[in-house]
Amino acid sequence: MKYSNIIGVSAPEIGWVPSPGFILRRAAILDVVEGFDQGTVLEIGCGPGGILYELGRKGFQCVGVELADISRSIAAKLLAEFSTISIVSSLDAVDQVDFDYLFSFEVLEHIRDDLEALKNWVARLRKGGVVVISVPAHTKKWNVTDIMAGHFRRYDRHDIQDLVAAADLEIIELRTCGWPASWLLEKVRLLVKKRQLKKAGIDPAQIEPGDVELSKKSGFDRHTEGRLFRYYGSTYF
Repeated sequence: MKYSNIIGVSAPEIGWVPSPGFILRRAAILDVVEGFDQGTVLEIGCGPGGILYELGRKGFQCVGVELADISRSIAAKLLAEFSTISIVSSLDAVDQVDFDYLFSFEVLEHIRDDLEALKNWVARLRKGGVVVISVPAHTKKWNVTDIMAGHFRRYDRHDIQDLVAAADLEIIELRTCGWPASWLLEKVRLLVKKRQLKKAGIDPAQIEPGDVELSKKSGFDRHTEGRLFRYYGSTYF
């Protein structure tokens, strides 16, 4: 296991390397968190725990909720040094209802009723608590990578504004992260995914949006990144 201030924690030996997209998102999240006081955090859809690792280093007490068994297994190893972080398999397993912060990154797009989900999450916050979420932007960019990740949708700015208002939340800041590098990464990711599907003989048109198993896999599948990480990751170690 290694750590870099630029790309965060990596542990290829247990199945976790930060993807280029995660690295860009991490930078934006840490920029936001920089001004936060230490407190309690509930992260929904924490995956293998890359962001929780950062929060643990900063002294936050965290509970991560993760549906996928493999992701929870990786997170348990990645976060073993932090006694202040726990991982559970569902929100029902969380008793606390007064968290200071609610985090959820690239999760709402996997849920059919995103408003109901967001309301359920927010119910675990104390009065005046802070919500930090990220979602894939721009509905016009919907493509095969969304289908294969188990997405139901992408979001335009007005979609997020309407969703937040319906959940009785107030927007403090709304930003796009990663651009312009994210634009190039998305082009490359789309090209790679199309080639992989063609080689495997898979027709994405036959896959219903929001496939649960694809959603679970999207949080920990680092097959391509694992092969490339020795090149882009070695720059920072």
